[in-house]
Amino acid sequence: MTSISATGTTLTFNPAAKSYIFENFPCENAASEGYNAVSFTLSGPTQSSLMMELQTRASCTATEVKRTYRNVTVPATSGTVTVPLKDFEGANLAAITTISWSTFNKTGSAYSLGNVQFVCQK
Repeated sequence: MTSISATGTTLTFNPAAKSYIFENFPCENAASEGYNAVSFTLSGPTQSSLMMELQTRASCTATEVKRTYRNVTVPATSGTVTVPLKDFEGANLAAITTISWSTFNKTGSAYSLGNVQFVCQK
């Protein structure tokens, strides 16, 4: 990162090449909790995108991590982005451990990310 700051639940940052942001969980069982999506606020440069990664395990006690990815288009003005968990093909939704955001196609420009939560999307 070339810069990063936090205000409340929002991070504002300027990514450099190979920068990433992540959120760890002890082990979230989204399947049994009824969650089917992850929601967050996001903004960044016009026509920017990033890669979102979901890390899961075979079970909450397993040590091996499986990584699945999805491309996300970044809204130019701050807005809520909701990504269905089914988009992470092959992920075990009963043992989610990490969400990360990386591979920003436009670096050196301001992005904001906040209010990350699992949700039930209709």
